[in-house]
Amino acid sequence: MKVLHISNKPVYPILDGGCVAMSGTLDCLKQLNYRIEHVCISTKKHQFDAAAYPTDFRVQAVEIDTSMSLFAALKQLFIGRSYNISRFETDTFKNILLEIVQSSTFDLIIFDSLYSAVFIHEIRRHSSAKLFIRTHNVEYKIWRELAKSSSNPLKKWYLNTLSRQLQTEERRILNLADGIMSITSDDLEDFKKMGINIPSQTIAVPRETEQVKTDYSSRTFYFIGSMNWEPNIEALHYLLDEIWPGLKKEIPEAQLLLIGSFMDKLNIPESNGVSVLGFVDNLDEIYLNEGILLCPIRSGSGV
Repeated sequence: MKVLHISNKPVYPILDGGCVAMSGTLDCLKQLNYRIEHVCISTKKHQFDAAAYPTDFRVQAVEIDTSMSLFAALKQLFIGRSYNISRFETDTFKNILLEIVQSSTFDLIIFDSLYSAVFIHEIRRHSSAKLFIRTHNVEYKIWRELAKSSSNPLKKWYLNTLSRQLQTEERRILNLADGIMSITSDDLEDFKKMGINIPSQTIAVPRETEQVKTDYSSRTFYFIGSMNWEPNIEALHYLLDEIWPGLKKEIPEAQLLLIGSFMDKLNIPESNGVSVLGFVDNLDEIYLNEGILLCPIRSGSGV
């Protein structure tokens, strides 16, 4: 079977949870001995590095600028379209995808995330392949929850508007697929409530697991999250401002490790038992050796 796998960012190097999920999909396809072609979007936030990729399938990167723009955001707000979606709708991305599907025959096309599927309608017209979307979140819910936690009335209004517009686009795009591979059963139920009735299946992130006896007497705690994802940033601030001071008062010897890519952008002071490790190569060593995970996600979806 020949598969075209499309992602909205480079899968390798694995810098965040999205990359973990996408690499899991590719690993499963490789274990099935499918012939894989992979296309990813390279942005300023997630830059493509060919040397980081495995060499056992064909790879192509499309450079587009998804940076936030006040003018573009206001334009999309005025015309009533989702700004989240529109940032990926470039002629460059569309033309390369159409060139690929017109020059080769695929049995299956997997869009890994909603944002990689913005041109699913055009691809449908030029390919007889089955089209599946691998969903990582119920995307609109993230912005709805961020709006709930905002104390700024104008920001709350804008985030609620983004959420409503994204929900409309999310429903439209997902209903154009032949099937959905949801990352959690909770998300799948949300999709059904949204009126998405195409064939769907929950497929968790494939991960090898170890039987480990957790030491809950540990006085070391850790937080893991990439700091280029708003729900992670919100969760970390909530942890440091609302949770950690009380926990530290209760357990004076407690230590907190902050782990994740782009952690240095927040300029977090290392005090009151807090240490910033930033990006680490092997998270499994953290899981096995560094105490208890604290994960106060408030505006999340998916895993």
